[in-house]
Amino acid sequence: MTDLFISELTYAPGSGFGAFFTAVGECPALFPALYALGAFVYLAASKQLKDKSARKKAISFFLYTLIAVAATAACVILLKNLWGRARYTELGENGAGFTPWYLPQGINGHDSFPSGHAAMSALVFFVSDGIEYFTGKRFRSVDLLCFAFAFAVCLSRLLEGAHYLSDLAAGVAFAALFRALCLRLCGIRKTEPSSKKVLPINYPSPSGSAVDSGRLR
Repeated sequence: MTDLFISELTYAPGSGFGAFFTAVGECPALFPALYALGAFVYLAASKQLKDKSARKKAISFFLYTLIAVAATAACVILLKNLWGRARYTELGENGAGFTPWYLPQGINGHDSFPSGHAAMSALVFFVSDGIEYFTGKRFRSVDLLCFAFAFAVCLSRLLEGAHYLSDLAAGVAFAALFRALCLRLCGIRKTEPSSKKVLPINYPSPSGSAVDSGRLR
């Protein structure tokens, strides 16, 4: 019942904050088109537009982000319809009709779980990923702005009573999963081989003197 308790505490419909971020919360779904435009401008400004490898890199990132956005949206929409969880604003008196997130209710017209706004807003981190992909630099200030946007969208959905906290968490989790796959495919988040150093150990030799294990390699 933690979900219901949190929604009861935060429910404050009609606020300008909630209405604004609810309206713009799913805009990151349009980002692949903006990435394509941004990549074109970047390549043109850096005089790399005729560079075949640079164009291939830009197209690859565009396609991977497009697939990530489409896959996230498809999974969220599918689960919304199959899960059938009633939104907070759809509950009866004293929370009648509330169901925990882990109990799917089937197709019944309700679609609270998971949150599409949370999922799409979390994909805003592709902005920071794109900058890193093309420049090789990660800017913490951009990450913070992305986090602030995603957090504001999630908070607005709580304020409007459109979702429970678990709905938001599930939406963000789906976005994080497909974003991670995209970054892995693009080579931004590759697993590096372990570079742990083994400390040299002095083993006694048959003659009694110590032998440095570092010399045995």
